[in-house]
Amino acid sequence: ITDDDISKVIEFYDENLGLGGWEYNLRQSGTKNYVYDVNNSQYEGMIIINVASNGSKTAITLSVSKR
Repeated sequence: ITDDDISKVIEFYDENLGLGGWEYNLRQSGTKNYVYDVNNSQYEGMIIINVASNGSKTAITLSVSKR
């Protein structure tokens, strides 16, 4: 969970996923819910970015598994 708003978190991942060797696709699955589908040669998964339950912070959930 971070105090940064969703747009700043998305900007961070857009700038850094490719640098880390990840291929990714960002999709919006709600008004304040975004999902990155990510993969590289060894792993695949997703990064979920949405408004936290308190309504004022941004929650980030990562899930990655071996291919």
